[in-house]
Amino acid sequence: MALLGVLGALAVPAHRAHETRAIFASFPPYPPSPMFGRFIRRVAETIVLLLAAYAFFRVPVGEKTSFQHLVAIFSTDTAREAAREYKAVGEQIKNEIVEQVRAKAAPSEEEEDAGAIVDASDPDA
Repeated sequence: MALLGVLGALAVPAHRAHETRAIFASFPPYPPSPMFGRFIRRVAETIVLLLAAYAFFRVPVGEKTSFQHLVAIFSTDTAREAAREYKAVGEQIKNEIVEQVRAKAAPSEEEEDAGAIVDASDPDA
């Protein structure tokens, strides 16, 4: 019953609503500091990450953990073949990029001739 009395006391007539808003606007938002809120969020994210890592490595899904299932999947011959092919494609892409960079970095013959020092005393120059 006391709660109804408190709620009734909080009821404000329409002509005084702006005063009530001004009073509540002066209170700081919860949490009091954005840094404190970010800290709590980071702690919660860390706890969730640790729980997920624990479950991944320690909780069995059937007869094996998720990590053991993943190892079994990637240790098949098909997965190894795919890894070799991806590695070969990666090497090709790397080689093409290196060739393009070297081509841009190396001066052309015209640029080499333009920057050459000419001896003015030589009649053939």
